[in-house]
Amino acid sequence: VLPGLHSHEKRVMWPAMAIGFGLFLIGAAFAYYLVLPRALMFFYTWSGDMGISNDWRIGEYISFATQFTLLFGVSFELPVVVMVFVKLGLLTYETMSKTRSYAIVAIFVSAAVLTPTPDIPTMLLMASPMIILYEICIWLAYFDQKKQRVAEEQEAREREERLLLAA
Repeated sequence: VLPGLHSHEKRVMWPAMAIGFGLFLIGAAFAYYLVLPRALMFFYTWSGDMGISNDWRIGEYISFATQFTLLFGVSFELPVVVMVFVKLGLLTYETMSKTRSYAIVAIFVSAAVLTPTPDIPTMLLMASPMIILYEICIWLAYFDQKKQRVAEEQEAREREERLLLAA
């Protein structure tokens, strides 16, 4: 893909990849250190209350923990995806702020589907950071739109000055 990109697209791609990688690592660390212990405790107490012993094998645990951390890492990529849509002109600050309630419902539904445990606290631990990240995206889109507006106004003033000097 790299040879097919223009120079300005390449300049945008590298910071976006770095930010995306950082967000993925933050999401994976959040899942591994905060959410995974709570999910495992849920399974332990839930099965203990039903009188079932936990006989997890190492392969099952590694598969579960890997899936869990990867899903959280991917869910933390929300700002990168949203900002790509903003830069492409598919989303605007106004659209995102007007449809905030729909986005929050979609975040809760996706968190309920993506979390491998059926408990509400784990779903909330996935949905809460995604909602915060979505709100940050709204602010980033606002500042991006404001920056574009200022640049357009500056360009219009410069065009007017050139026309006045040429006349």
